[in-house]
Amino acid sequence: MTTRAWRWIAVIVLAATAVVGLGALASTPARADDKFKLDVDNQMAADVEFCLRSTTSGVVRDCTGRINTRKTDTLYIDYKQGDQIYLDYEVFGEHTHDGNLITGASNCKLTGTVTSPHMSCNVPDSANVYKVDVDNKMGADTEFCIRTTTSGTKRSCSGRLNARKTATLYIEYKEGDVVYLDFEIFGEHTHDGNVITGGHQCTAEGIINATKVDCHVPTSDAPGRKFSEKPMSPYAIDVNNPNSDMMSLLGLLAWCVSACCVAGLVLTGVSMSLQLRRGEPGEFSTHWRGAFLVAVSCFIGTTAGPIVAFLDLV
Repeated sequence: MTTRAWRWIAVIVLAATAVVGLGALASTPARADDKFKLDVDNQMAADVEFCLRSTTSGVVRDCTGRINTRKTDTLYIDYKQGDQIYLDYEVFGEHTHDGNLITGASNCKLTGTVTSPHMSCNVPDSANVYKVDVDNKMGADTEFCIRTTTSGTKRSCSGRLNARKTATLYIEYKEGDVVYLDFEIFGEHTHDGNVITGGHQCTAEGIINATKVDCHVPTSDAPGRKFSEKPMSPYAIDVNNPNSDMMSLLGLLAWCVSACCVAGLVLTGVSMSLQLRRGEPGEFSTHWRGAFLVAVSCFIGTTAGPIVAFLDLV
């Protein structure tokens, strides 16, 4: 073969080698079963960091880093069919909210305030996810958490909800699981272990010491479940114990009334003396009548303390 022919063969071989090399360097597109994709949207008036993890990834997470308000980002994580997907997020200036189950979601949006963030993920109803809508209609801040037999001690929580706020919770679920609702009324205490199996909507009403939570259960064999706080017992005054705080307070008030009325009598006498000094009592007859009524009232009031002491009420 001629030298020119060998040159053409060399050029072809080099070109083929380059194509193969570039193909090896190019990244292979991930299959749907390899990666889980999630779009996140920070609509809070605070900086937030989102992190995505799955059963396959374990402790490995894909995080957005600190993103400002009205910013969006996309997360990817290793995924296998049947994995549970979790979204952790941190509101800077507050604290971290971990373990939010979002299996099936393709985007999540965070709204609310620093002390009351609200995560909304478009998770469709499925066989392995249990969904509960919670509505705080109380006159107090409340946090709702749900858990199932499958999730064990792992819970999905709403965070601190102000009055008239709502949230949607998702948790791992298998057919036949028992679903529990735990809720905490801030300023009071936590109510755990309320069975709401079959219920997908819970509403809290009342005040701190008179709570009623109604979880609507649509099936006929499981009527709506309602659980309430025990009513407050009336406060009884121990009148037989003169050393009790309440009886001491009543005694103090009685003597205070007597002291004020003595002062009233003195002031009334001074006022009457000044009017007599003017030498025209008829002109001030109306004031005299008023002064007389005040004097009688004060005289009666001065006896409050002595009467209480005489009757040995305190």
